[in-house]
Amino acid sequence: MKRLIILPNNIGDVIMAVPLFEALKRKTPADELHFLVETGYEGGVLNNPYIDKIHLFPRSASAQALRDEESFPIESFQLGAWIETLTAMEFDLVINLSQHGLYGALSSLISAKEIVGLVLSGEGIDCVNGFWSRYLFAIPYSRRCNNLHAIDLYKKIAGVENDPSEPKIFLSDLEKEYANSYLVENGWNGESLFVFQPGSAIAAKMWKKERWIELGKLVVAQGSKILITGAPAEMELCKAIASELGDSVIVTAGKTTFRESLTLASFASFIVTGDTALMHAGAALGVTVLALFGATSPVETGPYGSGHAVFVTGSCAKQPCFLHSCDQPTNCIDEISAEEVFASTLGGSVPFRTEIVNGTYALRPETGSLSRFYDVEEAVVVQGILTRNAVVIIPESLKNGLLLLENRLSLATDSLKKFAAGDQSAYETYAEQIGLLQDSLGIGAFLATMVNLGLNSIPLTDLTTGVSAMLELVEGYALRLREVLNG
Repeated sequence: MKRLIILPNNIGDVIMAVPLFEALKRKTPADELHFLVETGYEGGVLNNPYIDKIHLFPRSASAQALRDEESFPIESFQLGAWIETLTAMEFDLVINLSQHGLYGALSSLISAKEIVGLVLSGEGIDCVNGFWSRYLFAIPYSRRCNNLHAIDLYKKIAGVENDPSEPKIFLSDLEKEYANSYLVENGWNGESLFVFQPGSAIAAKMWKKERWIELGKLVVAQGSKILITGAPAEMELCKAIASELGDSVIVTAGKTTFRESLTLASFASFIVTGDTALMHAGAALGVTVLALFGATSPVETGPYGSGHAVFVTGSCAKQPCFLHSCDQPTNCIDEISAEEVFASTLGGSVPFRTEIVNGTYALRPETGSLSRFYDVEEAVVVQGILTRNAVVIIPESLKNGLLLLENRLSLATDSLKKFAAGDQSAYETYAEQIGLLQDSLGIGAFLATMVNLGLNSIPLTDLTTGVSAMLELVEGYALRLREVLNG
């Protein structure tokens, strides 16, 4: 089988997709695996022995050219030719892990035998094919119902759940020799090396400058070296931090590519960073990551692997808010103390440590509480309802909402059966009950979103076939809810 996996959005996401290739090769070694990423984001997947071919999509350059009247005809032709090249490869399966509409349209143009994930239908409607792909899209509607890391969810989408594969980055000997020489030339003598990544494309993920300086002074005082990395736009911030720390600092911000930065980071004892691409790269390199979380959730995108430390404070009731800039008087990430982060390198306790159990990521609380990120009861119930793998015990606090959802789905099922039998007026009742699903809350909102995503993905070019598929989906959810509610 020839498969194409699409997840081009940013370097961190690209690295999180890497375990799928090893897992798929382990499951079916003869399969041919391709990976589509945006140009410039391939640094984390070069030399990967499990990827047969990497396809680079110049999205930014292409978008800019398409906006220009003179270059539009040429770029349109080139883009079309590139898509035709992908189509000619005759992929058996495209797994689109991206949630961006552009890649849904691209997936539909490649014309594979089967497409999982977001795709543009023949009617011009965004559809989400695949049960676990719909789960991925449902998460933002009720985040407290989800306890799955993105990588574990990607594994489910690809059909390799619980596989032990973790992100890995493969560096050549030449790359490592160059990095080692660079560090030595800049004063590193083999002492403990800390990598600081103070910047981020999202302001709410950034620890304030003063905290980096406080941590840096503690690190330097124990005789360790610090390497400060970052993008060109973060160069001034990195220099400002370094200026307070003396001669024990190497600043590479704006001077190295991402690939060169992560090769340098492979020599580190610790990488300190927010929820960034370097956090995922550090975990993939096997370096201990000290991850600082504020606006995002370490449950969903924490450093994947065992033994990483996750820092988070509990003072903001909105955390995790997933905002790009903080709307509170104090950014919650800034309340993480430098002393706590440094103490963790000497064996001190941390809010959470990461671990992999039976091929699945988990956050192990030390001083923190998982209830900040998700409702344990709701997450367990959602998993039980959707997977049918275990007896589901419904807490009393959740029964009324699930009973209401089951009632609406049952009424919708009955109305759709009447419509299929020829009663045209019954469709209005069906549509009314489906419309009421959007009023669901909590676990009901999550399941209702799964239902709606499924319904929106059913083609209606053949009305009889389409209505039959709609009936099967709605009745299936109603029956499953009735089953768990009746014990």
